[in-house]
Amino acid sequence: MKNFTLNKVLTIPLIAYSFWLIFAYKYHFIDGANLIFHEAGHVIFMALGKTMSFLGGTLTQILIPLIFGIYFLRKKKLFEMCVMGVWLGENFLDTVDYVADAQKQALPLLGGPASTHDWNWILTKFNVLTHAETIGTGFYILGASIVAISATYAIRISFFTKED
Repeated sequence: MKNFTLNKVLTIPLIAYSFWLIFAYKYHFIDGANLIFHEAGHVIFMALGKTMSFLGGTLTQILIPLIFGIYFLRKKKLFEMCVMGVWLGENFLDTVDYVADAQKQALPLLGGPASTHDWNWILTKFNVLTHAETIGTGFYILGASIVAISATYAIRISFFTKED
């Protein structure tokens, strides 16, 4: 009973946050945590070669909420799964500008000007660099969809599902 009521209370800011992510996203405090996972991913995947090392950053920041989401699903903690879904979608949205910037390379990088732009390297390797902005748009559509679906399901389980 307690968790059910708490879920109702927490759903309201989750919905507000979801709308903000989809319609007015800007780099914010959660992206700092995502950046830690991103940078760790380069190291984790380094042993699998250069391509996986570059992909590993974004892959890890996407895998972390996905893994936790699956964990919560298996434990039948559906509200928590929805929160992880919003975080998962947020990670795609966090990556949009980085992917879209691959050709122009205008964004400042963590390692400074001498750093290699992950997505420039990846898209060049796969000969799709000229499609960087389109691929970035795809990341936006995927991320926004994941956020919307997760938030909508949070509303459903918090307000329209009977208590156990």
